[in-house]
Amino acid sequence: MPENTDGEVDSFQLVSMQELAELTEHTDDFKDNCNLTNIDLLIRSGLIDEKHTDYQEITRLLYTD
Repeated sequence: MPENTDGEVDSFQLVSMQELAELTEHTDDFKDNCNLTNIDLLIRSGLIDEKHTDYQEITRLLYTD
């Protein structure tokens, strides 16, 4: 069981990848720097793909200098 040792985390919760995608896109439940990691995971897992309206912009911003 994960434990918060530095005060940075409010809580831990296990969610499905689909729920993570919904939370990342439609809420501000995660800090911006956490959302970058979430978005990268969702792209690598195929839950965000070319069909997403903002796919080109997202990948450009995430993966280019």
